[in-house]
Amino acid sequence: MDPNLTKDGTVFGMAHFAGTGPYGKTCGDCKFLTFIKGNHARCEQFRRLMGKYGPADIPYRTHACKYFVEAKRNAKK
Repeated sequence: MDPNLTKDGTVFGMAHFAGTGPYGKTCGDCKFLTFIKGNHARCEQFRRLMGKYGPADIPYRTHACKYFVEAKRNAKK
């Protein structure tokens, strides 16, 4: 089991718990997911709340959290 993943699907580095956002939305649909090299992404809202960057390994298909804001881009999935 991935040590960065909790039983509810939350990944360390997310701004809040997975599944607390809009039904059917994922981190890949959110404007706060910042794409880094390759398939790596991190949550910008986490940085705003914590004052530092979280890990750059949040999966695009992780269920959205309560800070979800629809992105105006086409996210990788």
